[in-house]
Amino acid sequence: SAEQFQQIAKRAEETISNLRQQFKQSSERVGQAVEEHPLAALGTALGVGFVLGKLLNLRKSSNP
Repeated sequence: SAEQFQQIAKRAEETISNLRQQFKQSSERVGQAVEEHPLAALGTALGVGFVLGKLLNLRKSSNP
């Protein structure tokens, strides 16, 4: 019914709002951590890039 749809829509809006707020808080924390520890953040980014590159290379080389 229309009432059920409105309730579902309201819950969906609340969930989206909560997710946006959580994302904003998480991105602020990440930004603060990068500002406080720029070398550690750079090292982490390089490490993640290296691992992803290796994984992609393995995947490419396993496909003939």
